[in-house]
Parts: sequence; structure tokens; C-alpha cells
Amino acid sequence: MAQILFSTHATADTGFGHAARCARLAALLAARRTGLDIALEGEFSDSALSRLAATPAVRFARSPERAGVAVYDRMDDIQDPEVWDTHRLDGLRRRARAVLFMANGTHDPRVPGGVTAIGYKPGGPAPRPPHLLWGLDYAPVAREMLPQAPVPRVYDTALVALGGAHGPQGLWTVLDALSRLPAIRHIDIIDSPVNPLASTLPDLRTGQSHAILCGVPSLTPYLATAGVVIASYGHLGYEALACGAPLCLVGQKAFQVTYAGRLAQLGLCVAAGALAGADPAHLADAIAATVRDAEGFSRAARGAIDGCGLDRIADLILRALDGAAA
Repeated sequence: MAQILFSTHATADTGFGHAARCARLAALLAARRTGLDIALEGEFSDSALSRLAATPAVRFARSPERAGVAVYDRMDDIQDPEVWDTHRLDGLRRRARAVLFMANGTHDPRVPGGVTAIGYKPGGPAPRPPHLLWGLDYAPVAREMLPQAPVPRVYDTALVALGGAHGPQGLWTVLDALSRLPAIRHIDIIDSPVNPLASTLPDLRTGQSHAILCGVPSLTPYLATAGVVIASYGHLGYEALACGAPLCLVGQKAFQVTYAGRLAQLGLCVAAGALAGADPAHLADAIAATVRDAEGFSRAARGAIDGCGLDRIADLILRALDGAAA
């Protein structure tokens, strides 16, 4: 029996973000309390298993286990974040004394009684503590992911993070857009643990270099210094905001376009619309607009997201564990 059990996944279809959040929470929990037995269960690609195994605080459950506290952190429908597997959640409730549900959408998930739902996306329901907690206070960032001291931004660099995208077309569009911006001299491209980049990339503009980041221990140095970040929403978008990065969002799914627009309405980023079929010239204009108001976006983002969301969730898990043991 695990004291804390995370039900999650990381595959080519689901991406790596949910499992990464669970691994970070596990590390935070282990740092707060020694001797915890923390397990992950779900579906994982071989590359995801290899990356997650580097987190010493967790083990992988070989079969369904009982738990003191279970955390449901999954994207059960990769096109619709409001959908979740009721059968799976019911099974988890039967095996755990307390359950926390990480909401992916902006609607009240209406989880069964006794389950605590936690969401953070703008446009969500009004909180109803203690069983419905909502707001940017729970954004998927931890204090340890923020720069330890202020560092200068390198405004001629761009960081591209398109998550678990299938195929290279979206990346090629972004690189085409960046090639039109003379001020951008270097591009860092984050490789996904579950959808590795193609071995070949289109030619860049003369004088513009690039590097592919694969398996780096922390993205914080890149998020803290990049002149602009181009991302497809996801957890990394919130990490970028917490680091004060000027952020341009390009949605690869319909809901990402909607959610990016809500962050833009708050003045936290530029929402460039859908990536599929995007005109590179128009995308270049959106990236340039992000760079022009970089300092304003940085101030707004740091003011809205304090970078302690995962720390708060870790505290909630420990309180639930203590309550379950009482």
C-alpha cells in the first residue's frame, strides 16, 4: 500500500506534462517528509519511464494498489480537457482513503463527494473550499523551478517548446516565422521525452543558430533568460510566466487556442491563434509584438503567478494524508 499514489500517464498521445507534474510533486513531498512511499501508476512510454525513473522519490506500481491519498492527474481525452474517466476515478476512490483530482479544463468537474478538485486555468468556476479549489495560486510551478537570483534576459534568443506535437510541421512554421525576425540570432528548441524531434530541421536564416535541448536537468535557466518563448500552452507555458518570460502562445488543439486567449486577456502573453495552417508572416508579427512589450509582459506574469502552486498542492496532499491516517 502506497502512502501517496499518483494516477497519471505519459505517452506520445498524452504528452509528458501530467506525469512531470506528478514527479515534481513527489519530489516536493519527499523533501517535506522523510520515509514516504510514493508510487506512480498508469501508462508510460519507454522514454517517459526512463525520464521519470530519474526522480528518486517515486516508484512505479506494478498493479493497482491501495493508498492513503491518491492524486488523479490525467488527460483522458486529448482533445477535450473537460472529459475524464469516471470508471477510473471510481476505482481510485475505492482504493484510497482520500482523493485529489487535478482539473484540466475550466468547468467545474463535478467530481463525486469527498473528492477535492483543484484547477487553475482562467475562466474557471468560483472556488468552493474545501472541495473545489481554483485559481492561479495552483498553477503548476514550484519555488524550486524559479531563478534563485535575477538574471538578465538575452533578447536575441528564442526558446521554442511545442510539447508532444506529432510531426514537424508546427515546428517548421515557428522556425520560418523566427527566420523573419533579424533581432533573433539564436533559437533553443526543447525536445519532447515522448515525441522526439525529427533528425532534420529546415535551414535557418544565415547568421541564425539553433540548439536542441534534450534531457536537460532544468529548463529554468532557459526560461529565465530567453528573449521570447514560443509555446503551445501546456504546463510549460505557466512555468515560463512564473519566470517572467515574454510568452507567445500557439495552440495546437482547439482548447489551447481558447485558453491562450484568456491568458492574453489578462495581459500575461500574446495569443497567436492556432498553429496548424498559420501564416509564418503573421506569426512573426505576433512574436515581434511579444518582444516589443517584453518588460510589460514579464511584470504582469510575475505579478499574477507567484510560482508556488505546486508547493500549495503538496501541502494539501500532506494534510489529506494526515487526515486519512487519523
